[in-house]
Amino acid sequence: MDEDKKEGQCYGNSVDDKSDRGLDAKGRVSLESNFLQLNPEEVGELVFHSPDEADWFYWNYGRQNGFDVRRCHKKTVNGSLVKNVEWVCSRAGFRQPLKYEARRKRRPREETRCGCEARFRVAHDRHDGLYKVTEFVPFHNHALETPETAHRLRCYRHLKPSEKNLLSGMTSAGISPSKAIDYLQHIEGGAEKVAFRRKDVYNYLNKQRMLMTRDGDVNTALSLLDGMKLHDKDMIFEYTVDEEHALTRLFWTDGLSRAEFDLFGDVVVFDSTYKTNTYCFPLVIIAGVDNHYSTCVFGAALLYNETIESYQWLLQKFREAMGGKMPMSVLTDQDAAMHAAIEIEFPFAKHRICSWHLERNAMQNTHIPEFARDFAQLLKKTYSIEEFESSWLTLIERHGVADHPWIIDIFKKKELCGEAYFRGHFFGMMRTTQRSESMNYLMKQCLKQRMKLTEFLKQYHLCIQKMRATFFWNQEDSERSTPALLIDALNSLEKHAAFVYTKKVFEMVSKEIRKEQDLVVEEASNHDGNKFTFQFSSYAKAHGKPVTVQIDWVAQKFQCDCEKLESTGLPCRHLISAFKLLRLQEFPQQCIKERWTVKIGKELRVNFPTPFPFEDEQRRRFAILNRECASLCLQASQSEQATFKSLMRIQDLVQEVEYENTTKSPSKDSVQLGKVKLPTAWDPKRTRLSHDVHNPKKIRSRGAPKAKQQNCRKCGRAIKQILVDAVQESLPVIMMVVRM
Repeated sequence: MDEDKKEGQCYGNSVDDKSDRGLDAKGRVSLESNFLQLNPEEVGELVFHSPDEADWFYWNYGRQNGFDVRRCHKKTVNGSLVKNVEWVCSRAGFRQPLKYEARRKRRPREETRCGCEARFRVAHDRHDGLYKVTEFVPFHNHALETPETAHRLRCYRHLKPSEKNLLSGMTSAGISPSKAIDYLQHIEGGAEKVAFRRKDVYNYLNKQRMLMTRDGDVNTALSLLDGMKLHDKDMIFEYTVDEEHALTRLFWTDGLSRAEFDLFGDVVVFDSTYKTNTYCFPLVIIAGVDNHYSTCVFGAALLYNETIESYQWLLQKFREAMGGKMPMSVLTDQDAAMHAAIEIEFPFAKHRICSWHLERNAMQNTHIPEFARDFAQLLKKTYSIEEFESSWLTLIERHGVADHPWIIDIFKKKELCGEAYFRGHFFGMMRTTQRSESMNYLMKQCLKQRMKLTEFLKQYHLCIQKMRATFFWNQEDSERSTPALLIDALNSLEKHAAFVYTKKVFEMVSKEIRKEQDLVVEEASNHDGNKFTFQFSSYAKAHGKPVTVQIDWVAQKFQCDCEKLESTGLPCRHLISAFKLLRLQEFPQQCIKERWTVKIGKELRVNFPTPFPFEDEQRRRFAILNRECASLCLQASQSEQATFKSLMRIQDLVQEVEYENTTKSPSKDSVQLGKVKLPTAWDPKRTRLSHDVHNPKKIRSRGAPKAKQQNCRKCGRAIKQILVDAVQESLPVIMMVVRM
């Protein structure tokens, strides 16, 4: 005969969630169950079919009467048959003296035991096989909790499976644990109604993260990318390791990003953002602009350091992933390493420095607000190169900054800064990396500094899916409807633009059509009926410089001095006025840049891939059921009768499903519900790497540490000094008030 004694084990840790639903011993929901009215004689007459039934009874008895339960003793025979089980109040007995050793470094936990005598014991009857009560002591030597507060006792304080599933789903969607807890408390009727603490939730989520990356964070992340590659055959990812086999660089792009680059890859924006992962690797996002003038992402990378070598590696892998295609234009910040790498890897691309960064740096380096304002205006002017250089010299002389080192350095890079050097070159109507900066802001709503790489990749792709959903809606909206027309004089041209262009781009063209009304024809000439020359001036600016338009029907060339068609891909007001004089009903095909049209996005929408299934099958099935039951819950909650009737039917269904789950093993294949096919979820075991890649060491982020002086971006002065000056200015006023 074997004996197995387990002391000190809390009963609530081993109880299934039947009691969470109020099930009775037969597994049936009993809304009228009330153990407060039981007397010792009635308890002594109880008979149970199994120890679990006795478990359920005493656990609910303790909860309704306001005390914790602890399993004190369990005796088994032959390793399987439970001979007897005893439960006691959690405050039974006393703490062992060893807990109070004086040499302890940490203070012992608070004392809870006080020698309470309450207990409950059942024993197996060998004649009928039932479990009968052999001892029951209902009396306690301490105060009991009320039924309203008993759920906060330690034994009953735990997360239910449904709550765990909801928390996991909400946090996976990018909702912070704190907000998820607030939502659970809200649907339960208040913070005092839930049977868990915030710390319990954080512990559970941390445990789930540890389980997910038990084979190593980087290994799990790479296996995730490998799983995505199985789902998307056009997915590409590359990485490098150091001599210790720790990750140093990681680049990835999927099939849709590659398809978008093929259509919209003429302009690329490179920008890096920080504090998105626990290793402090900067995230480099390679982005562009789609046919709806919205941001699209071509790829991303995590780099151990931002050196020329690292950026060269990134650009090489990016070019290989895009089939050797290179962008026409590249927009970056003032990062010298990135600029050098672009010159090497994309030698034919036109490189431009973000004007917003230039304006900010002008203030930080010169500390002259007037110069920074005039400098920003000069960068945006559509001067000729000669006019730009002349205006530059005038500007620096007027503000006395000609000898400033930063000014001298910027003038050497003037070909990367001024609008004058980019006239006639297509940049997708972008002068700054603010499109990328706004995307970085969106990313940081989902990506947090303490995120492991696996969780980072999940949240990154969920964020990208949101952006792609925006493209999906914009494209469908443009295909199903056309904008309302506002201009009567050029109705046919505006109607053609509304049919061809996407809505956002059409608004820009429509604006140019309205501005055409300000133009005055100064000169018009016709050469052989195939070549036309027009000269326009502004009605509002009588002394403004005239603009010349040349049209060659044979060569299909349309040239304007403003070069807006070449710079933005959209017809300017001068060309539109020339088309009016020529009585054209539609825009010539050569004036329509295909990347801005509805047509080019249609193929992308039709081939829109199914998002990668990050979540497991059970959670997605749960989402389907939750969606279908939402209407039932809303309707049933309108009255007490409907609520009770729905509860009884739900309880019957729960009992039936529980029985099926316990008697049948779940299928490993995808489950088909009606016409909804659930794809197979990612499993790291299916895509385990052939070799291990170690987690990298945490690196120091770029920029000044917190201990160093921080300057105001607006005025360039030290923030500490600004605060000191503000206090000193207000001090006399404060002293005067005190004296009064």
